[in-house]
Amino acid sequence: MTDLSKVLPTKSATVEAIESYWKQRGTSEKPRTYLGASSIGVECSRQLWYNFRHCSTSQFDGRLYRLFNRGHREEATFVEELRGIGCEVHEFDNDGNQFEVIACDGHFKGHTDGAALGVPEAPKTWHLLEMKTASAKSFAKTKRDGVEKDKPQHYAQMQVYMHLTGLKRALYMVVNKDNDELYTERLKHDSKRAQSYIDKAQMIIDASTPPERISDKPDSWACKFCDAKELCHGTSEDIAVPVPSLSCRNCVYSTASQDGKWICDKTGSEAKAVCSNHLFIPALVGFAEPTDSLENKDGSAVIEFTSDDGTVWHHGNDRDAGQFSSHDLMTLPRNLVTLPNAKKKEALHNLEARYSTALDNVESIWRGPVDNVRDEFEKRYNVPMSNPDATQDGDGWTAAEFRPHCCVIVYGNKAEIREDKN
Repeated sequence: MTDLSKVLPTKSATVEAIESYWKQRGTSEKPRTYLGASSIGVECSRQLWYNFRHCSTSQFDGRLYRLFNRGHREEATFVEELRGIGCEVHEFDNDGNQFEVIACDGHFKGHTDGAALGVPEAPKTWHLLEMKTASAKSFAKTKRDGVEKDKPQHYAQMQVYMHLTGLKRALYMVVNKDNDELYTERLKHDSKRAQSYIDKAQMIIDASTPPERISDKPDSWACKFCDAKELCHGTSEDIAVPVPSLSCRNCVYSTASQDGKWICDKTGSEAKAVCSNHLFIPALVGFAEPTDSLENKDGSAVIEFTSDDGTVWHHGNDRDAGQFSSHDLMTLPRNLVTLPNAKKKEALHNLEARYSTALDNVESIWRGPVDNVRDEFEKRYNVPMSNPDATQDGDGWTAAEFRPHCCVIVYGNKAEIREDKN
């Protein structure tokens, strides 16, 4: 009998449509503009830095986005139940929004689930509210081990909220989604712990480069499921710099400023939208190290990188000079940033780009027929033109480099000698 299970749909068209709706709704949300208090308990500061700098984003299917929304819907039930047992509950401010807490010049924020007075265990004490849903397995662990041990992110979140609102107690409420069992736990404000989380946030905000990795092994448990794994460890072959989008935050010129704003160090004004000056923070290029900084004749900056395999290439915005722009690096595979040196069997940068006259330090000192270039070269440098340090063929050109500072480039029947004046 033919097995049709492999070709028949596993979900109804209605389910697929609903999950597609939630997927579209979830992915259409703009990235968070601040470091969230709800995530400050994440152990890896580097992961938080990538999120804050818009270098990584979580990808979920429609079912999970729907599941997250179920957690939000449950909050109304918790509030109804608390009021039903006589508590006074405030979950929204005068404008109908969740209460917001802010620190670190507006770059660290959170939104509380509310506050309640009349909790049976301490009816005269205001309690910060934190409401969650959990699977049966997760619920059992929290009930057994307590919030601080089992849910360190939730614990850190509540400590920060209490610290910034002045509340001294928190009521953690969680419901088992499988059988509706409830668990509550009261927590005390710990000022030292709370301040340590805020200090951690400030460190992440101020850091111009990613903090240390939590592990140097991309397949470790700490890194295995991280959205920034390929970027962090430089393991992506498909994309040279795998970020979800260009942002002022992942540009080398951006600096976090007051009131939650970002300043462009290039223009001195507020950084609001990506411009043509964008260059990636060098540490985001996981497979290469910055080895020099140059300048095009128009004043735009160029960062020279040396890849792990020895390839030298330029990150800049002059395409005619063979430079790789930020858009190139976030869309092109890594192997297109590698050009082999056929003569020495070693990786080499694009020689035409390396000696581009668009660079402020490069000058064309001679142009003429290809038949005359050898005599001109040997007359100028008093060495034979028979032993270049590197050669390279490009699209319509051939180049020979004579280190430290000279390159001969041949275009058909024309030739040119260029010097690096540095």
